[in-house]
Amino acid sequence: MGTGLTWLKATAEAMLPRIDLPDLLFEVHSWTGFLDAFGHVSERRTRMEGLLVSLVALLVVESRDIGLAPSSRRRTRR
Repeated sequence: MGTGLTWLKATAEAMLPRIDLPDLLFEVHSWTGFLDAFGHVSERRTRMEGLLVSLVALLVVESRDIGLAPSSRRRTRR
């Protein structure tokens, strides 16, 4: 990477706030209410407590392509 690009990358990174993705999603939700757009396919209101936390967790998992299955599996020794 050339010196100009290195400088640009360092400058841009220094300007960005250090925030975790879940915190960012909650902040954007506080401005826009975007998490309220997610609902059950039956269109009924959910009785689940902590739905917003679950939605944010799901969005983080999907954005990092982790998947819902455990990332490590117990290995058996031979």
